[in-house]
Formats: sequence, structure tokens, C-alpha cells
Amino acid sequence: MKTHRIEPGDWLGAVADRYGFDHWSTLWEHPANASLRERRPSPDLLLVGDEVSIPEPHERPGIEVSAG
Repeated sequence: MKTHRIEPGDWLGAVADRYGFDHWSTLWEHPANASLRERRPSPDLLLVGDEVSIPEPHERPGIEVSAG
């Protein structure tokens, strides 16, 4: 599992997008970020230096298309 250290100008939506997640809540609600949620009651209150655990890329639902 990767870790992202919050830098000036970061917000959770941008971090989620950077790592290929469709919504910030996927990161915020992940069990690996439980201690972060305990320290910061809102994802809007992240501070520079906070670390967000980034889970392995999830399998995205897709549409099956015939190639021939």
C-alpha cells in the first residue's frame, strides 16, 4: 500500500484523482485511514504532513465490447 504525504495545496479529491480513484471518499473511508479520521474529523481539515494510505488500484467496472 502506498502512502501520500499531504503537501501545500493538496485536497483529498485531488489526491484521489491522482491515484485513479473516482471519489475522495474511497480513500477517506478505507480502513487503512482510520487513524487519520480519528485525528481529523473531516477530510477538509487535512494538514501538510498528514499521511493518507492509498489502497491498491481497484478494479473498475467496465463495459464488455466485442472486438471483431
